[in-house]
Amino acid sequence: MDKWEVYDEVRRLQMELVKVDIEGWYNNEFLTWQWWILLILLIGPWIVFLLLYDRNKIVSTMLVGMIVALITLTFDVLGSDMNFWGYPIELISQGPGALPFDLGIVTVTYMMMYQQLTKWKRYISGLIIMTLFFAIIGEGLSELLNLYRRIEWRTIYSIIYYLMVGIGVKWFVDRLVGIEKESKSS
Repeated sequence: MDKWEVYDEVRRLQMELVKVDIEGWYNNEFLTWQWWILLILLIGPWIVFLLLYDRNKIVSTMLVGMIVALITLTFDVLGSDMNFWGYPIELISQGPGALPFDLGIVTVTYMMMYQQLTKWKRYISGLIIMTLFFAIIGEGLSELLNLYRRIEWRTIYSIIYYLMVGIGVKWFVDRLVGIEKESKSS
């Protein structure tokens, strides 16, 4: 087979998988009680955010959210594709399986922490608590509810991931805010 024949065959097989996935999602996942939990995990945190956010820090807070969402979505797609974990119940049949986590609860939690815990010492303390809660309780409960399944993944990896994202994103956004303040004062 030449490269175009391989390409065409892969596309044909992908379309077959998409058809099976959509049919399975519609018949077995859509509107189940787990599906409703996922919808709440996506929308609920944003409602809380809209009620509590600080208008004076909205640009930097939204930047944190966009960076966290980009990182978590990318990481989730790679992890699922590499069979490190999976999502037996999904909010939508196509796209990232962890959409409610990546664009809801995880992103908004990082945003609220960035906005409320401005000093590094407090931020790190909050980040450790959030990390342990998400990695141990959140992922464990998600497995129990059949929303998430670890395949080749360990809790310690999640702990490292949440800490690295939290520290890296706060450092980066703080640095950008500092550069902006310096340029305005000169």
